[in-house]
Amino acid sequence: MSLSDTTESPRPGRGRPSPMMFVSLGLGTVLAIALIVVMSVLTGGTVTSSSVPAPAIVGKTVAAQTVRSLTGGTTTTPWTYGHPTALIFFASWCEPCKTELPHLAAYLAHHSTHGVRVIAVDSEVGQSDSPSNARAMLQRYHLNVPTMADAKGQMVNEFGLSALPDSAFVNAKGVVTWLNIGPISANSFAQRLAQAAA
Repeated sequence: MSLSDTTESPRPGRGRPSPMMFVSLGLGTVLAIALIVVMSVLTGGTVTSSSVPAPAIVGKTVAAQTVRSLTGGTTTTPWTYGHPTALIFFASWCEPCKTELPHLAAYLAHHSTHGVRVIAVDSEVGQSDSPSNARAMLQRYHLNVPTMADAKGQMVNEFGLSALPDSAFVNAKGVVTWLNIGPISANSFAQRLAQAAA
């Protein structure tokens, strides 16, 4: 008996998948994910994954800080006096900040912060920022909150930041309850404010 006598002939329609089939499946998956992200952004939501661990600083107590204000004098972190706090880290050279800040400013101009103190922190992550440029940026977007000029990197180091923009939420006891890496939508900021006030 020859080898050809024992080999089964392939069944019709049961060949190997073609490489194009895998390409099509891959493209379909990418398009589906892109559509979900676009719809989330358009509706003001955020795309999160439960598999992404929270930043290491969340759940830890941060030190009280007194930092020079952009408008003169100094600003002390509100949790020093028992007030929950939201920190908006930005810089005038930060392009994503230019998209984020107008939305946050518009929200804060028309809504209550539920007793949470909001502070804008001019951060020098990666490169320096001039106080005059930072002040001009806040004025341009009408973000009227107390400020900190983090020229020495005290706040950046305390929160372990490496890029901008970021937002941190600290409770009245100085415990970090949330750290948002990257731009935050006004809806997400509002939700975090409500949680910080609870």
